[in-house]
Amino acid sequence: MQAQGKKKSHFLAYVRKKSYLCGVKTGTEMNIPTNPEMMVSLFNMKLRDEYGSLAELCEDLDINEAELRQQMQQAGYAYSEEGRRFW
Repeated sequence: MQAQGKKKSHFLAYVRKKSYLCGVKTGTEMNIPTNPEMMVSLFNMKLRDEYGSLAELCEDLDINEAELRQQMQQAGYAYSEEGRRFW
């Protein structure tokens, strides 16, 4: 738990059950980056190592795929279906 008065990290959000970040809802605690470059890195790693598609990743993590794509597009990234990655 974060000590009172300390500034929360600018690129990590502590996500708890029924908390949302870009549509992320989890049953366990986890750190999800809010910085677009960190998100791209995390999601590309997961797509490379654990998931066959963005749809699978979003379904498993209970992420709204359309919102994720929109947020990444606003940050200047597009998803490549063929490459299974954001670029």
